Amino acid sequence: MFIESLLPDLYGAAQQPQQWLPVLDQLKQQAGAANVAVQLFQRNGDRLTETWTARDSASTDMSEWHDQVVNNADNPRLDASYLVDLPPVVVYHEPDSSPHEPEDFRLLRERLAMIGLGRSISVTMDLGADSYLSMILHRPLERNICFDTDTAELLTRLAPHLRQTVSLQQQLGQLQQQQQLLTGTLNSMKSNTILLASNGRVEWFNQAACQLLEQSPLLQLQHGRLRCRYNSDQQRLQQLLERAATMGEAEAKDNFSRLDGGGGDPLYVRVRRLPQTPLACISNEPVLLLNLSDGDDLALNQSGIQQDVICSVFGLTPAEARLTESLCHGFSLQDHADLYQVSVGTCRIQLKSIFFKLGINRQADLVSLITRTVAALG
Repeated sequence: MFIESLLPDLYGAAQQPQQWLPVLDQLKQQAGAANVAVQLFQRNGDRLTETWTARDSASTDMSEWHDQVVNNADNPRLDASYLVDLPPVVVYHEPDSSPHEPEDFRLLRERLAMIGLGRSISVTMDLGADSYLSMILHRPLERNICFDTDTAELLTRLAPHLRQTVSLQQQLGQLQQQQQLLTGTLNSMKSNTILLASNGRVEWFNQAACQLLEQSPLLQLQHGRLRCRYNSDQQRLQQLLERAATMGEAEAKDNFSRLDGGGGDPLYVRVRRLPQTPLACISNEPVLLLNLSDGDDLALNQSGIQQDVICSVFGLTPAEARLTESLCHGFSLQDHADLYQVSVGTCRIQLKSIFFKLGINRQADLVSLITRTVAALG
């Protein structure tokens, strides 16, 4: 059957819009039509506005002429009053001309004849929200006979598939726009962002991360995977990725580490498991969001709390100031220890020293004191 052979190509057009041309060419040949067009309309008051169209090959080549002669504000088919009480799907044979025919339709026939088009048959669907989908076929003027009942039945059977294809195309288009917007936003940020799997396979990175990887003496892309140039750093990174990947979505949090195998400037790493995403479904693995910084601090330099301020105001050592920043930013002692590659025991000793110098004995009091002081200084 013709329609069964057409459906794979039709549904393929949802993802590959260029497929509309061969699909509509096949339909045009099957129906003995001079042209085929699929159109989306949006109702604005008493008029219909075309928002999207697909044409057969010949009509595409002549689209500028068609639009100038027929597809304009003078087309009476764009009068929305004809859609009152329209069934969900309707196949319409445009009637022959008659002495009682409205003048605007008579003029439309004359304009259609100018581009070699005769009688028409169309299927129109109400998509809701004042949106309509239509497919229209015209006979060639030299063979200007009515379309038969077989063509009407073909359009009736094709209508739900046409509707589904256009709906899928719109959804895919929206996803692509969202992806482009997200990619553009992430590329405009200075944050070095990478999406990857727990085995280091990189799925995506923004421009800032790309530039950092090209220049970094510590990290590199190797066969599509994120790799450290030093074994000690590679072990830390792998442990970090595995720890983040094994966390359930409900308990997902930031995980930190520092890469410094070369003995030069360190590279700070923050990793978090993302919630279930289309990417995670495709790769069948947890997807991790990794941020890199080659500055003095990855996680804390955005907190608004400066180490030098803490040191000068409260008389803390640089190490104690870093720990204070971490706690004010909501990190645990373990998080801080992982970030700076120190033991939790060392962090506890530093915390006791901070408590003693500030005359407090609770982390909540420390955070409150630092936050209020920074706000007052700001």
